[in-house]
Amino acid sequence: MFKDLRQHTRLPIPKYYARGIFHLINGDQEYHYVRANDVCVSGVGLDLPSKVKRGSEVKLRYTSPDWRTELSGTVMWCERDDRVGVSLRAYENYRVGVRLNPVNA
Repeated sequence: MFKDLRQHTRLPIPKYYARGIFHLINGDQEYHYVRANDVCVSGVGLDLPSKVKRGSEVKLRYTSPDWRTELSGTVMWCERDDRVGVSLRAYENYRVGVRLNPVNA
């Protein structure tokens, strides 16, 4: 993983956060119901089922019953971090750091 250069404090998002839904759009690839691990004013940390190229321009959408927003950003890093699911079998997972574009942050 890359050196942590964040200038803002990250806020953790509970594992089973149920107040809203995160989506990531990377060109033609869309990931729905993405797990967000943490967020700050300038970025967000996500879990995705497949690798995303560092430097990719992406859109991050958040929807809840009361609010909806779509922000653009850049993938700063992507690291494989497999997890164990309910079936106790490992599944492919990638931790992804997205820096939000300043006009959106």
